[in-house]
Amino acid sequence: MRKLIPAVTLCFTFAILWAAAAHLSAAEKGDSKWEEVKTASGKITSTTVQTGGGNNNNNNRNNKNGKYANTSNYRVKPEYVQFDITGSGMRIKYETKGTGDRPDLKIEVEKQITKPNGDKDWQRVGVAGRSRGDGDGGNAFTSGPGQYRLELTGQHMQYKITIEQPSKKDKD
Repeated sequence: MRKLIPAVTLCFTFAILWAAAAHLSAAEKGDSKWEEVKTASGKITSTTVQTGGGNNNNNNRNNKNGKYANTSNYRVKPEYVQFDITGSGMRIKYETKGTGDRPDLKIEVEKQITKPNGDKDWQRVGVAGRSRGDGDGGNAFTSGPGQYRLELTGQHMQYKITIEQPSKKDKD
């Protein structure tokens, strides 16, 4: 009996790995379980804007190297991509290419909500990805249906983002 347990465990492990490989193979071929909702591409050169000046007094010095630590205040000015999801989830894939010094791109997912007073607002769902150069990646979310947007922040990056949701054919 003790010799049988490892053999059964090995068989189950093999079956799980085989099923996962088959699923990944279908996904690479563009499986029909996902339908494209939107594709966005563009180039972020810089998303920081100056919001005010600092002062150069001694209280504002960085004691380590003697340089001024905060001579200006900056905030991030994001770009947005809006889309609707009608299913119970979504998959966001991206490809990036750095176009300058210190490329960076962060992709956050937000869902539109209605507050108790009736005002509309955006609530963070999660981070779809972060890239600091050439590459690709993605993430899946089980949030849906509703109106969503991607908040893109970064600098010196070309991007292509594909948003997909489960196919309606999959529900039949």
